[in-house]
Amino acid sequence: WDVTFVPFSLGQAHVEEGQSDIWTRPADDSGLLALQLGIAVRDTQPQHFLDVHAGLFALRHDSGGDLRDRARLHEVLAATDVDADAAWEEVDAGRALATIEKEHVGSVEELQAWGVPTFSIEGGRRSFACSTAPPMTQTPSPPWSAWSTRSAGTAQQFNVDPR
Repeated sequence: WDVTFVPFSLGQAHVEEGQSDIWTRPADDSGLLALQLGIAVRDTQPQHFLDVHAGLFALRHDSGGDLRDRARLHEVLAATDVDADAAWEEVDAGRALATIEKEHVGSVEELQAWGVPTFSIEGGRRSFACSTAPPMTQTPSPPWSAWSTRSAGTAQQFNVDPR
């Protein structure tokens, strides 16, 4: 498999008509700083991208961390062999944000991406996948998680019980 990770900004996807693009006000988006950091690593230190990506995901989804907190983001970098200063330089210089804007707009215009993750396969086929699970503070009941995909306008849902 040849996989390319392309950024998609949910903040930009939710910009109302008449509002300025999120690229002009990145501090208004709760995930855009972390996304910039991920893209900076993807483009300058690709051997560390998957580790950083997993760390950023865990910070937000496992720990409930604030993706705007530079100190917490730096902790994710410190847990890998990333040159953190070089990654932050890409972010602070605006190069990562410019890349995100270009690739986000391209994926929307060319692939009709509308959410994350969107899987695009050669030949123009696309699928959006979403997974949900109950909060761990509740007693889970089936379906333990629900996967839904949307491909070529057709929606399907798959319930998965990991037991």
